[in-house]
Amino acid sequence: MAPSDPRRRARSSEARHITEIRLGLDPLAVELAATNHSEDDVQEMRLLLAQLGPIVDGTDDRVLEMHRRFHGVLYRASANPLLADLLDGLWDRTERYRRFGLGLLAGSGRRRDADFHEHFQLLDLVVEGQAGAAAALMRRHVGASLAALAQHTLAGEPSVNSTTESSPADVLTTHIYPPADSGPKRGPVHASPTPDPTSISPC
Repeated sequence: MAPSDPRRRARSSEARHITEIRLGLDPLAVELAATNHSEDDVQEMRLLLAQLGPIVDGTDDRVLEMHRRFHGVLYRASANPLLADLLDGLWDRTERYRRFGLGLLAGSGRRRDADFHEHFQLLDLVVEGQAGAAAALMRRHVGASLAALAQHTLAGEPSVNSTTESSPADVLTTHIYPPADSGPKRGPVHASPTPDPTSISPC
């Protein structure tokens, strides 16, 4: 059911439009990054991942900033500065909906680890040159974001996380490597084909 309040309807429309654009451009950026990234890009992303944490109740600005910086480097790794600039601008425009979505999740009492692991998976896929798999994972990552949750809530719709089934391309097996100082490497981690409703990406 469409929201009756004009301001809520306008916000719902803007959130939907931003998400639609990002569902097209974010996967393109990571697909290009799988081909065009530099070693400096990889090292910078690894350093940022060492500071990244999962979204939990009461997540602070530092955690959100680490997510922003990681995605910014990933965009620049596409070697397409116009695309990176577009996505940086969309990230800024998405912030109000990201905060709205974060507020909706307050009080859940649960850690949202799925998107945290997806950042490691995205980097692994980029480094391995798996452009198609990286693009598929990024599309799911954006579709499960706080902004997407805000979009569906503002529109009075059920969350896409609980209604959308993933395609076979979304079922990935990748190696997730922790920061160098965090102990031995973990074994393969299987990405869930359907994101848990509480495992929300902040992106």
